[in-house]
Amino acid sequence: TDRAGSIDVFGDVNQLFLNQNFITSFSLIQGDTVYRPPDIELRLTPVFNVNYANVEERRILYIDPNNGTDRLDGHVALQEAFVDYHIRNVSDRYDFDSVRVGIQPIQADFRGFLFQDQQLGVRLFGTRDNNIFQYNLAYFRRLDKNTNSGLNDVTRLRDDDVFLANLYWQDFPVRGFVSQGTVVYNRNRENDGLFFNDNGFLERPASIGDERPRKYDVVYAGLNGDGPLGQINLWDVE
Repeated sequence: TDRAGSIDVFGDVNQLFLNQNFITSFSLIQGDTVYRPPDIELRLTPVFNVNYANVEERRILYIDPNNGTDRLDGHVALQEAFVDYHIRNVSDRYDFDSVRVGIQPIQADFRGFLFQDQQLGVRLFGTRDNNIFQYNLAYFRRLDKNTNSGLNDVTRLRDDDVFLANLYWQDFPVRGFVSQGTVVYNRNRENDGLFFNDNGFLERPASIGDERPRKYDVVYAGLNGDGPLGQINLWDVE
């Protein structure tokens, strides 16, 4: 701490954080979208961020104590930049198959506990049997995040891949209940060095215990459910 006589080893704890996103979105759509998905959609969503932080002690915002105790920063991010192509309709109720390529939102499960982000990838998705079934097959190569805004940094591509497959089944096993099966495989090969963020702190691997670069392969397979079972309402049980 800068303050002589402070009795707390961490010094003064007062902090102030301000964060503002200005979100714009542009879409170019071809097709009759009243009853069915568009034939082609091009979407671009730039986000303009400004953030400010003020703390009472040095080396909280920056690794270098000479940089002081306040920080004003900004970032321009691409949260969406994709092409969505409608491959075909498979029923007169407009069940369909589509493919989407580019930076796009994805949610692996009901609440996004497992994986929820806006990442660079390719996704095949669609519906069957009057929208009773919905499926996703996807591959993502993860973009890094800007240190202070938490938004996408398209200048940094991680050696971290996510493969995802899920299927939603509405009204199963009872009406109003939605069942889901999910398989996710995460392949990480970021074991070739240390990564320090824009403020100078070690970010990968996490600075806890042994700071040794590592690679890993993780597979998750699960069955989830959401909705009422009689008098009991289940909220994303798995």
